[in-house]
Amino acid sequence: MPLTKTRLTFIFADESEEVIETKLYRCTADEIAFERHYGFTYGSTLPYGAYAALRTAGSVQDLDPATRKELASVSDEHAVYFAWRCWARAHSDPTPFDAFIEMLGNLDVSAAVDDAVDPTAATPALSGG
Repeated sequence: MPLTKTRLTFIFADESEEVIETKLYRCTADEIAFERHYGFTYGSTLPYGAYAALRTAGSVQDLDPATRKELASVSDEHAVYFAWRCWARAHSDPTPFDAFIEMLGNLDVSAAVDDAVDPTAATPALSGG
């Protein structure tokens, strides 16, 4: 199965904007770097994914306001962390994560249409003739 292409739209505090399309959003090296940075594995953030699902379903109101705020901000920071890794790869930019957060005004992460041919897709059978 081919990697999904992801579109990252960075809007910076100075209102400049840049779009990066990549197939390496949250790759294994990024997850290892995440673990080193935060001190826990990305897989252990699954409760934040559950929070996102609750938010989409509209039942997050069952959580107390302080918990909602804490979970939302941590989940957003994790997404920004992986976007920062993509940014650093694209620009060979050694800007530290904390400085990058200060520069960033907004971030949009979305699936991008990938017109590339899937090399694992079925091909028509050859007929002997």
